[in-house]
Amino acid sequence: MDRPTTPHGTAVQLADGLPVEIRDRNGHVHAHLEWADRALVTASFPTCAAADGPPREETTVVLGATGEGAIEHPIFGRSHRVCHCRDNDHDLVHVATCGAVDWARPAHIPPLDRPGALPPGAGTAILNLIALCAQRAGVERLRYAGPYPTAALWASLGQCFRPLAGAGEDAFVAGGLDRAVRGDMSAVAVDFAPAPFDRIWHGPRVAVQLRERLDRVSIDGDAYAHGAGVRRLVAADGGWAAEVWFGDAPWARRGRFDVAGNPLEGPLPLPALDSPVLGQELPSEIRTALADLIAELVPAPLAEAARDELAEATVAWGDAGARAARDDGAVILVHCLLWDRLAPRGLGRVALALAEALAPVIAARAQRALADQAHAAYEA
Repeated sequence: MDRPTTPHGTAVQLADGLPVEIRDRNGHVHAHLEWADRALVTASFPTCAAADGPPREETTVVLGATGEGAIEHPIFGRSHRVCHCRDNDHDLVHVATCGAVDWARPAHIPPLDRPGALPPGAGTAILNLIALCAQRAGVERLRYAGPYPTAALWASLGQCFRPLAGAGEDAFVAGGLDRAVRGDMSAVAVDFAPAPFDRIWHGPRVAVQLRERLDRVSIDGDAYAHGAGVRRLVAADGGWAAEVWFGDAPWARRGRFDVAGNPLEGPLPLPALDSPVLGQELPSEIRTALADLIAELVPAPLAEAARDELAEATVAWGDAGARAARDDGAVILVHCLLWDRLAPRGLGRVALALAEALAPVIAARAQRALADQAHAAYEA
């Protein structure tokens, strides 16, 4: 068997030119694949996970779209089952469905109906494997073919593909609501070149992603990336630091890394919160006032659905950890630091920060609701 190694030390074991194992430079297996007649039988993605408790092994398994692994999805048609098992329990639980794709030579990027049901990082691991298989097969460009071209998917695709010919997010998400309602499986006219990343685990709590540089750091399931978000990778001591920012200033440093993605410090704990608004619920009047701001921040196809979700949601100030807002199911928690740091600048600044924090959470709820409606319509 061939075992080529990437510049970042990831070994890709090949059999008949097809990947059968992907192992990072620290020895952690990121994917194990089985093939029959160049068709995928299974692809398993083990994930270390231990935010607050002992390490546990979680595995996401994609079953081939032929034989026993096949499923007929009401929207996607012939599809792969995406299953999950925990703590070395070999019982697979079907949690999501992925549209069929030729993994040996992917010609398109398939849809996934419930990415939120997978462990953190599993959805991008699946997309990254598609990018790797396409790259190895000499496929230069692919398009997403499915009914859910969302902003969240655009962000995930950007980790393992590169948009071509100046294509942008607006063109990708245009008409998304109509596509979801109709179950449109045609290809979105945005081309992507495969550009897979190397993911490296440094123990059960920390993973890094590299391409030309350190692109992302994951600590306890929260991703830190370059840019102006709450969770940032910032230059520090010749390498990078993973920091949490509120009000345009750092609040906490979670870790420090060299340019090769090796940890130098951390993971460090978040500071304790002591805020006068901790536990207070946002009144419906404030949520109503935020509706217009949030509608402008989410993709246009989701605007009305986002209004509906916000009207029904329970939102409270709380400890959202390293996030501006966290969806705990029954309650959406907005980080108290948004109030503590921005209230002195005026309520207008607080309102804008609230809208920015809530927009991705509300958009995710709206997208799930629309997907459920489309699924129910096709089953009826």
